[in-house]
Amino acid sequence: MKILVITPDFGIRGTQRVAENFIRGYTEGGHDVAVFPFDDDGPRRAAVLHAGATIVADVGQATYDLVHVHRSGVESPRETQLLRRVRPRARVVLETNVFARYDPSVEGLIDLHGHLTRVGLYRWQCLSPKGTKGIPFVLPNAVDFTAFSPIPRRERASVRQSLDLPAEAPIVGRIGKTDRRLFGSLGRLLGKHPELHVASVGDHTLSASLARSFPQRFHTLDATSDDAKLARYYQAFDVLTHFSPNGESFGMVLAEAIACGVPVVMPLRPHRDLGGAEVIQHGQGGFLCGTSHDLEGAVERLLAGTAEPLDLETARLRLLRQCDHRAVARRALDAAEMFMNRSSLGDVRRALGEETSADDVATLLGSTLGSAPLYERALHAVAHHPWGTALVRSVKRLRSPPRG
Repeated sequence: MKILVITPDFGIRGTQRVAENFIRGYTEGGHDVAVFPFDDDGPRRAAVLHAGATIVADVGQATYDLVHVHRSGVESPRETQLLRRVRPRARVVLETNVFARYDPSVEGLIDLHGHLTRVGLYRWQCLSPKGTKGIPFVLPNAVDFTAFSPIPRRERASVRQSLDLPAEAPIVGRIGKTDRRLFGSLGRLLGKHPELHVASVGDHTLSASLARSFPQRFHTLDATSDDAKLARYYQAFDVLTHFSPNGESFGMVLAEAIACGVPVVMPLRPHRDLGGAEVIQHGQGGFLCGTSHDLEGAVERLLAGTAEPLDLETARLRLLRQCDHRAVARRALDAAEMFMNRSSLGDVRRALGEETSADDVATLLGSTLGSAPLYERALHAVAHHPWGTALVRSVKRLRSPPRG
């Protein structure tokens, strides 16, 4: 196939890294891939070129079998204009919709709506009006696990020493954008446990006070675009804690940590988190927690060896099977081929077999340590149930300026 991948830039954040992994999956499958970064360049440009793709400065006048756009799902006039330009020259347009948002401005411009998880798929189905064009289905983030694997415990000391971390002390890690409440939890854990160390990767502004309060035990590590170095970060941790400020749509860091054999502990905010529950699977790859207090308790029990046993190897193998970049790219291509060769849209819907319900979502989000606060559970009802999302759509229509 001749494929155009549209991505914001070549940065190191999740959406951009996923786009790069799809590019690698497509090129490894022998497909002709062009890439258009519509916002900026970035440090992963060389990796995209190394994957065998061609970087283009504009979408131009070329025709494509598949256009795959990576977007948040939030309405963006620039993205809409871009899709209007490529739509006439593409046999199939596929989106990876990160936050499962329904965007009326792209109605009729996208054929296949890929959602990262079943929870995200259900939210989009609630938000989208009846008769919405395009077929929604689950398309997980593509993860290149090449660099991410467990290491024998005897090798961990040398990995830690290469990062200037203590060889034997218990280390709790965090990576990426983080809600300030997690830093509060980490500070309380450091205060209670004088043997504990924290390794904090990136986002140094919010962590500055902890670095001052615990200069010998709070370690700041620079963000990196090197997967091998990122893997060493994970391999140095005993536990990864995670608390995304905007909610977790999937969680590349969760999947990569588990692939390295590191358990993950994160609070589950049911009105915002679309992916953590499905990536971690409570009790398998780590623990989902109702509150910050529950998170701190889970970390303490994991480090003390008194937590319920996890099944990290099963979690690791599940993620390798479901999210490997080659397998996910193949799923995207299979969906595109089904759409191109369809006899009816109903046939494609049935072949992709994507149906979720409120009961499915309740089951997926139902297992946690402790319960989320009542207000978050109430917001969950608004975010995931048809009556709530219908109300949200009505309010948005009233607040939006008239078009044209």
